[in-house]
Amino acid sequence: MTSFSTVTLTPAPVDPTKHVNFTLGMVLGVDDFEQEFSYHSGRDRWLARDLIGAGTVRGLGVSISSDSTEVVVAPGVALTPQGEFVRVPSAQCAVLADWVRANAISAAAALGGVTSGTLTLYVVLRCKPCLTDPVPIPGEPCRTEADAMAPSRVADGFQLDLLLDAPAPTEEPGMRAVLGWLAQIPIVAGAGSVTPSAPEGLITALLDTFGPASPAFSPAGSYPPPPSGLTFGAASVATMYRVALQLYVTDLRDDIADSMVGAAPGAVTADAVPTETGILLAVVHVPVAQVPTPTAGTAWTFPAPPWVDLTPTRPFLLPLDMLKEAWLAAAVATSTSSPAYRVAAAGTVAIKELPTDPDPPGIDPPLLPGLLALADQTSIGDVTVTFPDSAVAGTRYVVKVIPVAAPGSSPLSPVQTSGWPIVTLKSFLTTEPGFILHVSLNTGVEPSLDELLGMQLMVEVNAFVR
Repeated sequence: MTSFSTVTLTPAPVDPTKHVNFTLGMVLGVDDFEQEFSYHSGRDRWLARDLIGAGTVRGLGVSISSDSTEVVVAPGVALTPQGEFVRVPSAQCAVLADWVRANAISAAAALGGVTSGTLTLYVVLRCKPCLTDPVPIPGEPCRTEADAMAPSRVADGFQLDLLLDAPAPTEEPGMRAVLGWLAQIPIVAGAGSVTPSAPEGLITALLDTFGPASPAFSPAGSYPPPPSGLTFGAASVATMYRVALQLYVTDLRDDIADSMVGAAPGAVTADAVPTETGILLAVVHVPVAQVPTPTAGTAWTFPAPPWVDLTPTRPFLLPLDMLKEAWLAAAVATSTSSPAYRVAAAGTVAIKELPTDPDPPGIDPPLLPGLLALADQTSIGDVTVTFPDSAVAGTRYVVKVIPVAAPGSSPLSPVQTSGWPIVTLKSFLTTEPGFILHVSLNTGVEPSLDELLGMQLMVEVNAFVR
């Protein structure tokens, strides 16, 4: 006999956040190689799910066979919510009658107690690794043949399911919701209600809509539109989008992802591996009916052909090269089209002495607030017109100005009895958006200050970028 006993060290659990610190003299075992593989494969999956997303990469079209008896999935590749690439090398099919018979109890429950209706089935693809290539391994004597062999390889495999319950959604609906919300914010010619130097209104609105305290925080993901009055200035749209997307990454992404799966805010920690392992490929509607039979009790029949729902609900991914080409195509379309004009200012304004002077009765407010015309106190006949506009480099303005008869005049205005005003463009301002007009009278004399202050101008300013 011996006083020694065999002791086998229990390997530490595989942790994908650790890799082996190879040291000279270290004795390596199976657990070390498993740990090293787990670290590298875990980082690959982490990179895929957090930076690429989940969805169909290519192929995997779902159709109904010509005889309406099978659901057919074409070959293709997908990326699961856990960050695993799945390849279906050849077409796969599922016989609907076989599936209904095998799941008769669940199918009957889905019909809600009636004997006929339409089953909604979800085609879901999952990753399923397969152990292959058995090899003999050393061991104790008196073993069975099965105990003397062990698989030496793990092959990438897949599993296709028809389910009555939809898989948990990916992050894609939440991303679309944020971008759709931002697209609803009007872009104005001026500075906008939120600016790069004062973005608090945008941040508050995003948190109120998508944050954990939002009333819309639910799996439905039905979010209210942006608050009225929230606007972006034309020159700062890109910066404001950057502010919004930064907030999405730092504060909102995890909360929105929680809401999509029906979890409470903060229930899922950052960088957590999603519990859902499958990716939705299609939604199939199958009309069915239960018919009594003399011998078998109840038989399932299919009174109408099944069909694939063509609503674009399945997530998909585009190659980065295609996104690049789409961006280049959009840039080319913009550069080759005619210049995009926008209205920078428009409205009827009274010439004033001070900005605080009230408008005369009956004047319509400008289309865009902030349009102002002031008489120059030192240069008789000059009028300075300004308007708010955040112009980008290369912006040009087209100015149209027409004198307007003052209300209640007979036949035009007491001011205009000395002559009809002639308006000419003198120069553009360099310090702020605006220009200087010179008003003279068709009698050849210059108007007095009082005459200028009795005039009104119809102004339209269009902006374009050269």
